[in-house]
Amino acid sequence: MQKLIIIAAIVGFFGFFLALGAGYAYTWYDYETMREQPIAFDHKIHAGQLGVPCSDCHNAAAISRQATMPAVQKCASCHKAIQVRLEELIEFEIEKIEAEKEKIASDFADGKITAAERDNKLVKKDRELARKDRELDPVRRKNLQKIKEHVDKQEPIAWVRVHALPSHVYFSHKPHIKQNIECTTCHGRVEWMGIARQVAPLTMGWCVSCHKSRNAPHDCTTCHQ
Repeated sequence: MQKLIIIAAIVGFFGFFLALGAGYAYTWYDYETMREQPIAFDHKIHAGQLGVPCSDCHNAAAISRQATMPAVQKCASCHKAIQVRLEELIEFEIEKIEAEKEKIASDFADGKITAAERDNKLVKKDRELARKDRELDPVRRKNLQKIKEHVDKQEPIAWVRVHALPSHVYFSHKPHIKQNIECTTCHGRVEWMGIARQVAPLTMGWCVSCHKSRNAPHDCTTCHQ
């Protein structure tokens, strides 16, 4: 009987930690999972390649609790200006490549280059044309069309929330921004992400640990008002 009790205690002890580890693993997987969004907004392009500051779209973070999402009209206005300029540049570059192809054909006709040299150069130019055509890929065109539809219908985009705290937790972006806390501290390197995902657990222990390391208030009323 005593042996059974000892065995049960050992199994229970290790079982507890196994269950605890499984719970943490599930939680980690759950908040690391990307949420499918109505529009495939790419932070890697906007925040990464183009260097658009977080505050350009989430402009209420410095003055209120919520960071807020931009109105669809802002998305449309910004993209309209960029799209026109981008299409003009691509059309210019395509015309330039086409002219270079004509020059290659002319050089062959004049005996300046061999047939093999002509074919090799034309293959390279065709590859350049294909790359230019891919710069305005179907996914981006589809996203822009969706934005236009929302503007026409005067409907906001129904973004799926990524970071959500329990209702009993009080959190405000304003004091964090005021203390120069980088967005990446809680949201991770979004400029490396495609679709945004949660990378920090945002648990009470995680938040309290951060507050203590910065000598910030960490009594109960700070977050539970």
